[in-house]
Amino acid sequence: MNESRKRRTSVKVTDELAERLADDAEAGYPPEQVYVRPTGRGRPRLAKGEGPSPTVNARLDDDLANLLERRADREGVHKSDIVRKALRAYLV
Repeated sequence: MNESRKRRTSVKVTDELAERLADDAEAGYPPEQVYVRPTGRGRPRLAKGEGPSPTVNARLDDDLANLLERRADREGVHKSDIVRKALRAYLV
């Protein structure tokens, strides 16, 4: 993954960090320090209602695909975010 697209919470795992985390885990954690992510499948829904969000597939020429990729890298966002923003600006 491109460095600029990594989440801000990304941490490089070194041998020292892995060892420290393993030591902490073996020692145990107080229950109030344990965070359990909610168990849901897939990505969060963008649209209202139930089930998966509607999707649209579009074929791009090489130049447009490269422009989209470079913009996403530069802004540190997903390509789909840019496409949604562009469609909203064009259609609304």
